[in-house]
Amino acid sequence: MAESDPARRVAEAGVSPLRSARDLPHSLEAEQAVLGAILVEETAFDQVAALLRAGDFYLLAHQHVYGACEELARESKTLDPILIQQRLDAKGLLGSAVPHELPLTLARAIGTASNVGHYARTVQDLARLRVMMLTAQRLVERGYEAGANVQHFLDAAQQEVFGAAQGTSVDTLKKISEPVLRALENLEAVQKRVQAGLSPITGVPTGIQTLDRNTLGLQPGTLTVLAARPSVGKTAFALNIATHAATKAQRKVAFFSLEMPADQLALRMLASEGKLDWRKLSQGQLSRHDWDKLATQADRIGAASLWLDDNFVLTPVELRSKCRKLKRENGGLDLVMIDYLQLMHAPSDRSNQSREQEIATISRSLKSLAKELECPIVALSQLNRSVEKRKGEPPMLSDLRESGAIEQDADIVMFLHRAEEDNKDVQQGTAAGDTLPVQLIVAKQRQGPTCTIDLVFFKSTTYFAEMDRRPQQ
Repeated sequence: MAESDPARRVAEAGVSPLRSARDLPHSLEAEQAVLGAILVEETAFDQVAALLRAGDFYLLAHQHVYGACEELARESKTLDPILIQQRLDAKGLLGSAVPHELPLTLARAIGTASNVGHYARTVQDLARLRVMMLTAQRLVERGYEAGANVQHFLDAAQQEVFGAAQGTSVDTLKKISEPVLRALENLEAVQKRVQAGLSPITGVPTGIQTLDRNTLGLQPGTLTVLAARPSVGKTAFALNIATHAATKAQRKVAFFSLEMPADQLALRMLASEGKLDWRKLSQGQLSRHDWDKLATQADRIGAASLWLDDNFVLTPVELRSKCRKLKRENGGLDLVMIDYLQLMHAPSDRSNQSREQEIATISRSLKSLAKELECPIVALSQLNRSVEKRKGEPPMLSDLRESGAIEQDADIVMFLHRAEEDNKDVQQGTAAGDTLPVQLIVAKQRQGPTCTIDLVFFKSTTYFAEMDRRPQQ
């Protein structure tokens, strides 16, 4: 059995049965139906092998019988009652842990193997329920011993509960006809939108038209990484995207900031949407006209389906929990943004885990979460200092800080890039004028072309706009 199997972890922990007169949930009938079908129908094991492990069976004798089936299947041998008896006998289990006639009895008791998939899912569901109940019992017992290290206990508890809920295996193998059909349906949907005079953008729009045309919007299940050196404007750009998606596109958006408190994020949103100087906002230097604009934008943004989380400590488990809760309680979740990836942490039992390994774990978890939620995730990222040594040259994928796994996991990688002189002036506070030219470089895109988009950054309002390249009349 795989080491990640929750049932095995519970068994190895030596957890005693629940303190109750009631048995743990199980169905001996379903277990017998699965084992009987395997012993009489040669294709039955293939139908359930991706769903079940020996530890999923409640009765110990059934676990041994299924384990023998797994061994014979790995050896490409026929599964029948006699061979199962011989294998169990060779292991010293027949007549002790397993009644001598059990394999033959199971084979004779089954009427048909046609419903083996249904019974296998019943066995799997009840096994997961038992694992969850035993996990909860173990956590209650460990809670009394947590002492002052409460946060570590809560992190470990969340991880164990989610592991138990997720189960051990998912049947992800699909016949090619299914993905082909879905691909054709998606193409047909785009075609109909275009024929109806609607936008072909099928994902979450960013507000940058050239970017949206190249990506068709941020697509469900994808991980996008937005990277830049400090003070280039990646947080402002991310807030622009979040606000556009929530207010203009009417999407449900969650923004997780590990760097700035929620009120400062809201201030930037109000400034960029109202085209107001955020310094005047924060210093109370607003005119009556400014207040009217501010009130209008506050009402518009306040009515949007936009959630801010400014907890400075965020793990992949906590992120998953919060996103699943938002999706469940609000009928969906269309976009998740994280500012920024390197500030997250992933607790590990391995004392020698390097920072690169931790970032790789976080990156992979974000990709997995995007697929699970069926929504795009945009993660901001830092660049390493090597980009500064190339005298203003654009960033490269190898400049992503602390882990090459970010580049591998991301479906889209974008860089914000400013000329070296402009960037130094901004960092030193000596930049003249209110606008700065910025390049948005799409350095990687799995489903489309790479490109470079010229933007203008309005410093006072923290607003990005696409540079107008049309010839003047």
